[in-house]
Amino acid sequence: MRFPDPYRPKGRMPAARDRAPTAAESMAWFIRNDRWAFGDKDRAAREWPRFPLNAPWPVLLLLAADDQPLREREDIWVKFRDNGEFRTYGEYIGDIAQQFDMQSARRVAPIAFNYGSIQMMWKDGGVCGTMGNIGARTHRIVGQPASTAGQPGHCAIVFMEYDAKTKEFRCKGGQYATGGDEVTTVHAGWNYDDKGGRKPMVFHQSVAWGVNDGLPSFVESLAMVRAFNALSPDERARECVGFVKAALAENPFALAAITTALEPAPDAKSALAIADACADRFAKATDEKKHALYRTTVRDLAHARIAQLPAPATPEENAKLLAALERQGSTNGALLARCWRGVGGDDEFVKRCKAEIDAYLASPDRGKDRRAAQKFAAEINGWAKTVARAAKKHWAEQLLASFEGKETITVRGKEQVDPAVEALRKIAGVKAPAKK
Repeated sequence: MRFPDPYRPKGRMPAARDRAPTAAESMAWFIRNDRWAFGDKDRAAREWPRFPLNAPWPVLLLLAADDQPLREREDIWVKFRDNGEFRTYGEYIGDIAQQFDMQSARRVAPIAFNYGSIQMMWKDGGVCGTMGNIGARTHRIVGQPASTAGQPGHCAIVFMEYDAKTKEFRCKGGQYATGGDEVTTVHAGWNYDDKGGRKPMVFHQSVAWGVNDGLPSFVESLAMVRAFNALSPDERARECVGFVKAALAENPFALAAITTALEPAPDAKSALAIADACADRFAKATDEKKHALYRTTVRDLAHARIAQLPAPATPEENAKLLAALERQGSTNGALLARCWRGVGGDDEFVKRCKAEIDAYLASPDRGKDRRAAQKFAAEINGWAKTVARAAKKHWAEQLLASFEGKETITVRGKEQVDPAVEALRKIAGVKAPAKK
């Protein structure tokens, strides 16, 4: 028998969770709350409104996706409205969450809400997934677009913010633990193409930036995507570069147009041209630091498309492609490795791998930022994907020799094993030496 079973027949726990509201019911509920007449003191204490309900529709989609039953929302809303309660984190119960019997024992107390509700999450506690859900749901209940988001081995949250002074929107992360925006994937759908689904954080950030640049131009770029998709496959392949230039002229954050243009790109020349067109537009319209991840993401998408296409046939063509990739700053390890082999076979591949490691070790910036080291480790893993299984151990051991005596980096005063070394040890099947 499960602990809640005796409660349900006695009415001490609902037989099932309440139904999800319709979109109209949900919006009516948000509008009612938005019109609540807080006094000046209460408005300031609650930072009300947490997000403008009359914001442009693209930045409201995370809110529109909320399907929490109204009774669950109302319980949290009333506590926020009347007492200023804004709890975005519950009881973190660690190992207990992984023990079914211990977790179940916390469910003995009857409650007016069923499993799946935020109230049950508050009562029972949990680990990062529960905490992320509590945070994202609470933000949405008070009218702020939000979602849970995945990181390596962790669940975080993301939410939209509005700066009333600059009149700009931004998509910001919270409860991060295992990295920054570059390793974060939003769990809510990115609904700007026919595929939708979960996308990296920067896709959602680009929506806020696109709206900041201009809602009409952002929407126009989406309409252009529809028109482009109406063309025949041959026409899309022929017009992809011109199309992306026209869309970027409307709005530099037309990411849906960029991904749509890359999909039918027929050859490396076209994909490179799209990447160059984006880089030229970004240089004029984006901030190098603020939009760094967006700029590199677009470049990486173009290079990923090239990796899907057939490799050049001759060493000369491979060398030409390699030069273009290096000019654009490619970090696609598998694609670079393919070009290196295309230029001079396995010997050239190993030579280039060692040269890249030597350059990395000689860099004065090595160790200043763990994320940079992680990016290089990811590039090494890309090289490894192109190595035959029987040869991987020997290849990784060769590269590890370059790190002898330089296995660690010091980040913010803390010595740690270089992620590149960790990657190579894993590939080689070599255990880290015991600490002295």
